[in-house]
Amino acid sequence: MKAPITRIVVADGFRARLFDNHGIGDGLRPGDPAQLSSDHPPSREIVSDRPGATRDRVGKALHAYAPKNDPKDQEKHKFVARLGKLLTDQAGRGAFARLVLVADPKTLGQLRETLGKPARQRLHAELDKDLTHLTEREIAEHLAPVVAI
Repeated sequence: MKAPITRIVVADGFRARLFDNHGIGDGLRPGDPAQLSSDHPPSREIVSDRPGATRDRVGKALHAYAPKNDPKDQEKHKFVARLGKLLTDQAGRGAFARLVLVADPKTLGQLRETLGKPARQRLHAELDKDLTHLTEREIAEHLAPVVAI
C-alpha cells in the first residue's frame, strides 16, 4: 500500500516553500510548485501618491494623513490568499492526504482563514515559526515534533 502524501508548506508573508513527504524515513521532497514568491517592493513603490495633508484651523501647522492600511500588509494578504487558493485547489484534486502549515503566527492565522474546505479537512498540524530561511535538513528537524519524516 502506498503511503499518503503529506504536503508541508513553509511560508511567510512574501514567499512559500512547498515540500512533500511520502512516509516515515522518506525525508522532504520539493512539492509542486516547489516555491512561490511575491514581489517585495518598498512601500514607496506600492503607493503612487503621498498622503494628503491639512492645516490647523488656528496657526500654520501642517499635518499629514496617515494611510489606513499598510501597503506591505495588503501585498502580504494577497500573497497568502493566493497560497490558500492553491492549496485548496490541490486538496480538491487529491494531490495530498495531509497538510502541515509552518509560518509566523500572523501569516499562519491569515493562511488558515483563506483555506477552503478541502484543504481544512486535510490539515494535520501547524507550527507557528518562520522557517523560510532554513535549509531542508533544518526544516525537517523543526518538524519532528509535529510530523514523522
